[in-house]
Amino acid sequence: FQARARGEVDMPTKMGVHSNAGSLQHAMPVVYGDLAAVKWVSIGSRPAPPPAPYLHAELILSDAADGRTIAIMQAGWITAIRTAAVSAIAATRLAPPGLDTLTILGAGLQARVHVAALRGVFPLRRLRVASRRAASVAALAEAAEAEGLAVEAIGPEALFRDTRLLLTAISGKAPPGSGLDAHAIAGEILVLAVDLGFSWD
Repeated sequence: FQARARGEVDMPTKMGVHSNAGSLQHAMPVVYGDLAAVKWVSIGSRPAPPPAPYLHAELILSDAADGRTIAIMQAGWITAIRTAAVSAIAATRLAPPGLDTLTILGAGLQARVHVAALRGVFPLRRLRVASRRAASVAALAEAAEAEGLAVEAIGPEALFRDTRLLLTAISGKAPPGSGLDAHAIAGEILVLAVDLGFSWD
């Protein structure tokens, strides 16, 4: 991001295609110095049951001068960490001051990496978690409590209460009519909707 701000990175807006089956694929190219890369992300319309990943990503890295392919790698970890890092950067500039509570809809990979990233920039003491999968909430709670965080399982109706930082990170689109209503937000809340808005009407 710093290099891009200096004009040293050629990174066009990502391109997306959508299939008739409801899946989506995104391509994200970049040139930086002597390197060129593209990340390909694919999200199916029917996510496989856990522990299969919800999002599939690969990255191709090339020599920008001679065009040789240097590496082809699985990019799920890069995608997860990069998403959480961007959220942390944004939150330091946009979130209300004095945050100590993070509320999360969803308890999968993005929830876990966001807890770690946001703890790096805020003195978080408490997590409030809503998820359809009790086992996912229990796993997230176990990891968070081991790091000294208090964890509370909540229902979706409580997402907008007692919080100023809300992360929505569900896998797949919410059923029609069951998504969150942004008009119901009262007060000052920063929403990090890293699920492509799938949880919102």
